[in-house]
Amino acid sequence: MVYIYIKFIINIEIIKKKEYNNYREGEKSMKRTTNYFKVLVFALVIALAFVFVGCGGKESGNKLSDKDRKDFVNEIGGASETFTGATSKEVYQTKEDAAEAFIAKEVVGEKKANVVSVESKAVLNEESVNKLGIPEEDKAGIVSVEEVEVTYAAVSGLVSSEPAQKITVYVIKYETNWKYFVPLPETGTTISRSYYESVFDTTKFANSTYFYELTMDMDVKATYQGETQKAKMKMAISQDIKYDEGKIYAKQYMLMDMSAFGQGKEEVTIEMYIEEVDGKMICYVKDGFNWQQANLSAIGFTNLEELQPFANDYLDYTYFTKTDYGFKLAEENAEKYVDQALDMSGVQQMLNGGNMDMDMYAEYFVNEGALSGLLLKGKLSVSMSQQGISMTMSGDMEAKGTCTNYGTTVVEKPF
Repeated sequence: MVYIYIKFIINIEIIKKKEYNNYREGEKSMKRTTNYFKVLVFALVIALAFVFVGCGGKESGNKLSDKDRKDFVNEIGGASETFTGATSKEVYQTKEDAAEAFIAKEVVGEKKANVVSVESKAVLNEESVNKLGIPEEDKAGIVSVEEVEVTYAAVSGLVSSEPAQKITVYVIKYETNWKYFVPLPETGTTISRSYYESVFDTTKFANSTYFYELTMDMDVKATYQGETQKAKMKMAISQDIKYDEGKIYAKQYMLMDMSAFGQGKEEVTIEMYIEEVDGKMICYVKDGFNWQQANLSAIGFTNLEELQPFANDYLDYTYFTKTDYGFKLAEENAEKYVDQALDMSGVQQMLNGGNMDMDMYAEYFVNEGALSGLLLKGKLSVSMSQQGISMTMSGDMEAKGTCTNYGTTVVEKPF
């Protein structure tokens, strides 16, 4: 998500190789392993930052208070929905086909579904149809709207991975075909794909300001040949991105306080400006005092979509439960996602058989139908062993992201 991570990680890998070679040459005292230990900590924390940016986890006892939540909603300008419902873009030959498509596309996410039965329950009267919230453009030509009950089981491979369950689905009959209808998810239920995609719609972020900050405070302990070293470290990252028509400006700051390792504080500030010229995106980077033209790939991105607000937070929609202010990571799905994220980030490989426990939560806030804020908080405990050094890390992490000033953000060329 943050391109300075990439730059730092490349430097880390170079240092790791150098320190490992020194270790192999016989420099085995605790004093001479300090740098290697420091590099391991740095690399692991950076990797964990990737994971934490895009996920939450099991809800911890340190939850958000009602006042904190209310203050955050005020900060982003409110919490409100504009999604009243959606109809399928595709059309189907039968109501059964439409109902089965609803399960496959709006309910089970990355899994597959085995539909056991589709049972008609009622044909809605005009008043009930109007209450559903079918978009006006989809009302023309409606013959009837039917409520059906679908019994299905989620499937992993060729085997049902979950017990069969029932769900109510609304299908719309037109003159020659059928569509399914997706209502606004009720509070406490798993959100649908259509709702999730509506709040992540990139066109809503076309002219806005995104601010993100992450802090990590860690206690670290390492043991080598009976000697133990303890240290405290802090990492802080902030990212401020402004989006205007054909222009993007970003300023990113990173602080790594490793004073306990004898290195002091390391601070990095990098600015980036992108503009569209004759249909092409031109990128400039300020590293220090000078602006220089650069490629997106050179600063850690492969496309502009990765610069969109909450780009790394787009996950399988079935992980989330609807709330009054947006949605949150469902507790029962948190552990599965954390394991997946750790594996993708390379953290599992770095742990080398060690253990990690994450106790986190994530809340996402929707304002005027757009994802406008996220709050993440959690605790982390890690134990690992590398090149004869046994290490433990524990501490707290917090992250906050806001997207505001929709329609009013202005970007000027900074040079």
